[in-house]
Amino acid sequence: MSVIPKKYKDCYSYESRASHGAEDRDTEQVDSFIAGDMRYLIFQDSEGAFWYKTQIKKGTRYVDMEEAIFGKNVPRRYYRHKA
Repeated sequence: MSVIPKKYKDCYSYESRASHGAEDRDTEQVDSFIAGDMRYLIFQDSEGAFWYKTQIKKGTRYVDMEEAIFGKNVPRRYYRHKA
């Protein structure tokens, strides 16, 4: 992702933590930045890996992408593809 600063070049999507074996690690938000109508929240986990979440501006506030797409904050289990 080209808008994420170089210091986070190995940053992965927060939603992909399970596929990286990191879903049980503690995370803490360490940074955020805005690019256009998007806000990127940067997290670091207990093993030092970086993760990002994206939010989009809707009116005067930023909402998670799920809320922007589905109209409300829907729990992942309701729309996640099951293999």
